[in-house]
Amino acid sequence: MTDIKQVMLSEDKSRRAEIFQKDEVWYVNMIIGGQLIESRPMITGTTVHSLSYAEDAAENWCIGVIQPDD
Repeated sequence: MTDIKQVMLSEDKSRRAEIFQKDEVWYVNMIIGGQLIESRPMITGTTVHSLSYAEDAAENWCIGVIQPDD
């Protein structure tokens, strides 16, 4: 089982982001209303991104910059 390292919530608490690490890669679980929409690895091409990048992605999810279709 993977341990969640950080959790972020939108102001209205409808969106939730959970940050965790698996096999040296950070992931963000993107959740709306308790339903997992996506578990997104923080990788672009061959670049494995940092925890800071995952935190930014989680915040962007919570404030609505990242939409479910993105």
